[in-house]
Formats: sequence, structure tokens, C-alpha cells
Amino acid sequence: MSRSGKVYIELEDFLTPERIEQAYGKGVRWQEMRSTFHADKAMEWARRREPRLLKGLDAMANHLHARQVQQGLIEKGGLKIEYTEYQLVKNAYLCADQGLSDMGHYAWIYAGAAWAVGLFPG
Repeated sequence: MSRSGKVYIELEDFLTPERIEQAYGKGVRWQEMRSTFHADKAMEWARRREPRLLKGLDAMANHLHARQVQQGLIEKGGLKIEYTEYQLVKNAYLCADQGLSDMGHYAWIYAGAAWAVGLFPG
């Protein structure tokens, strides 16, 4: 507990595999609903390189990669192919971390990650 009486939780403990799966699903649902509120707010955080958002994206990418490894990589013609979900989240993280301007197509991934780390309520 801090001096102000607020209780803090380590993001690593908060970002369980279940929460990450839920977050990815929320991002997909918000995209299907065309929820511009969530997309626009998440894009602001991505442009500002909000540390909690980056942590959420990193955790999401790591979880999806671990799931991919557990399930086995898809091999096609001797090449190992990464699952699309993992590629999308990994690229979304890299764009935000490097401050690239062309990241609008990742808005709902950012929204899901923002929810995962508690930037969106509920």
C-alpha cells in the first residue's frame, strides 16, 4: 500500500492467461461493434506510448506465443508459420513502442490490451 492509502497490484500478477484471452476477445468484439470510443482512446494511449498499455501488449504477445508453442507451430513447406493473432499483437506492440505513425489498424488490439491492464473500467 502506498502512503496515499491506494493499493497497487503488480501487472504481472494481474495479467493472467484468462484475462489476456478475455482482453483479446473484447478487442475483437469492439472491432465487430465498430466501437470508435474504445479504438480512439486506445490509440491515444498507443501514440503516447503509455507504459501500462505497452506492458499489456507485451504480456498478450507472450501469452499468444506460449499458446502457439504449446499447440505446435504450423509448418508449411518446411517453414514455420506464426499464428495470425500472435503476429498482429507483436506488430502492434512494435509499432507503439517505436512510435510509428501507421498503427491505426491495430486500434482494437490496443483497446483489448488497455482493458487487460485496467485502463478501461469493467
